[in-house]
Amino acid sequence: MQKIKISLLAATAIAGSVATPVFAQAVIAGVGEYAIPAPGLPVSTATVNGSTYTYDGDTALHGAGSTAVQNVIDRVFNCLGTPYELGNGQPGQSGAAATEGSLAAKTPGVYNGSPAKTCNNESANVSFSGGTSTYEVQPQVTDASGNKWGFAAKYVGTGSGFGRKIWYWGQDVFNGGASSNAVSGVYNPFNLVSGDNRWSHVQFAFSDAPLAISELATYNASGNASSFGGPAIQIPLFVVPVAIAYDSEYGLNKSGHPMTLNVQYTGNYNGTVISALRLSTQAYCSIFNGDITNWNDAQLTALNKKVPLYDPVNDTLARWNADGVPIRLVGRMDNSGTTDIFTRHLAAVCASSAGLYTPVHNSANVNKYLNHAQALPYNSAQNGGVDYTTVRSDVYLKPGANGNLSDLSGTTNTVSGQWFNGSAIVSLGGSTINATPTGYTGSGLYIVANGGGNVAKAITLAPDYVGGDGTTLNGKIGYISSDYVQPSVDSSGGLVAAQIAYLPAGPFMVPTIAEGLKAFTALPPESTSTGTYSAGDSRTPSSGTATRSNPLFWTDVLYQTGNTLAQPAAGYPMTGTTQFFGYTCYASAGNRTAVAELLGALIGEIKKDASGAAIGIGTFNATTPATPGIVDQSNLGIVPKAWQTAIYNTFLTATGDAKAEGLWFTASLLPTFTKPVAAKPATKANPSGTPAVPGTTTQPAGNTTACAGLTGA
Repeated sequence: MQKIKISLLAATAIAGSVATPVFAQAVIAGVGEYAIPAPGLPVSTATVNGSTYTYDGDTALHGAGSTAVQNVIDRVFNCLGTPYELGNGQPGQSGAAATEGSLAAKTPGVYNGSPAKTCNNESANVSFSGGTSTYEVQPQVTDASGNKWGFAAKYVGTGSGFGRKIWYWGQDVFNGGASSNAVSGVYNPFNLVSGDNRWSHVQFAFSDAPLAISELATYNASGNASSFGGPAIQIPLFVVPVAIAYDSEYGLNKSGHPMTLNVQYTGNYNGTVISALRLSTQAYCSIFNGDITNWNDAQLTALNKKVPLYDPVNDTLARWNADGVPIRLVGRMDNSGTTDIFTRHLAAVCASSAGLYTPVHNSANVNKYLNHAQALPYNSAQNGGVDYTTVRSDVYLKPGANGNLSDLSGTTNTVSGQWFNGSAIVSLGGSTINATPTGYTGSGLYIVANGGGNVAKAITLAPDYVGGDGTTLNGKIGYISSDYVQPSVDSSGGLVAAQIAYLPAGPFMVPTIAEGLKAFTALPPESTSTGTYSAGDSRTPSSGTATRSNPLFWTDVLYQTGNTLAQPAAGYPMTGTTQFFGYTCYASAGNRTAVAELLGALIGEIKKDASGAAIGIGTFNATTPATPGIVDQSNLGIVPKAWQTAIYNTFLTATGDAKAEGLWFTASLLPTFTKPVAAKPATKANPSGTPAVPGTTTQPAGNTTACAGLTGA
């Protein structure tokens, strides 16, 4: 197996004899020996099926889950400290890691300081220096004894469902993990490709779908709450608009020249003007319910200033009117939080009771999206069925999955037996359900892909459907988190987000964080308008109590009490959140403090770096187009200020809100420093001189009340 080296920064050693200044309530960690303990766990071994595995031991925080935020999380890690590649947990990627996941380098983010600096990334293995073009907030520095201290983390994009699963089981559930709950087809390339030790569990996870009542019950019943991680923590952290995305290049003409949709509208996407198709609720409900099946449909022309969408240079109106381009749907195979956000919105606005969608071409094409779920509408008894557990074992698209609306968003099948494997669209063995158009009529069935990155690749795949007149067509459209569309630094090729409006009179909106935040109006649990703690909450949770100590209530206030993010009164209508999943109890001060640093940086509570220099305001979460934060550079955002206040006061400090609820996992973001005292030479008055007194650092305390006797994550 080819070894892919993980680029690791080891900053220049700082001698212990150098006096380190005291930074009064300013620094997330000191320098040299005055730094946070490195995250990571002690080395342990376990025997599985006759093979002995070594677990953990590497000095890095571990996480897995949502592919919607995987690129920005990797970029945040590179800005916080030691750079690592991003792990992709799906098989069928590329190169030597084709069957075992892969590691990928991301373009670095831009530190929003003055002057602005580029964050370190995998290809820039350079030493930390705040005054050069590269930057790290908390580098791994080496003290005089050779011990490395600082921030390092690894994240594997596996899909939201897997992220929650590895979190609530508290076990290694990657392919081959030492657990009966392991998921075949999901790999951890950090140990399979790089040769690192296996992970015994993660310290955090991300999911675009909220925690289910049954999953919290599993966490509690498995003993994780009483012996491992303590009370469960779920926090809405990222605001994620979901784009309806298409490729502006719809095909190649007979001479091989590209044909591009002739759209008549432009939109402002975070300061960048982009031409984009407009879709009303009637239009996108028609497309995803299989009622509009060709791009030459009169409803789409009407939305485009009544101008046909064909390319007037490389296509002809006669060909367009006769054949057009068949529409081909692309969606997610894996248990996806992006699918949960997408189906939540369609269930609200495409339902007949909403009065916004009526089938025009076939009255049988009624709304198939009955509720939100991590899987598309599916019924294995229809059209021969599909079984995608042969690709990965945790998917819901499998035999017997008929009408289970806790897992599926509908009971009428919308899923084909064709899927994108990372390089090509292939047929699932044994399936007779075909997504290939009939002539120039789209099937209305989804081609599915494993992970958001593969959805982007599938939509922008080179034209591959050959028309009878010699044209080669694409015509694919799907849903994807907004970090994959222009002008995100992670946008994929010609992938463009449509402007959508769910009210008949508009307005049409684009999937930007500015519009997404307008939809985000709910307050945190038990909060005043500013996010400070206020005991008691009149909203009703799905289960448990209406308090901050109920992890389910943190998302219920967004999705169950008024359904505000499924059909908001303002802002981009297809908006959701990515939840952070953590534990109250951690195995070491390094793990606990590193998790606190990650959250603290994202909500703006990290004010200075390890050298004592001020961090630019909004480095991570600014939404100003001229100086976007690292998150907004990827078309994503952080929850509003009231939520940031509630997160800090509840989980990151042992005073105020946290004292009332007892949920804090670190007492403070900042260690306490004592300045070293230099040695003094001998004098007549003091013949022996004065020896040097080393400085000390006291790390933030853990939650000793809740975590007594627990092993921690």
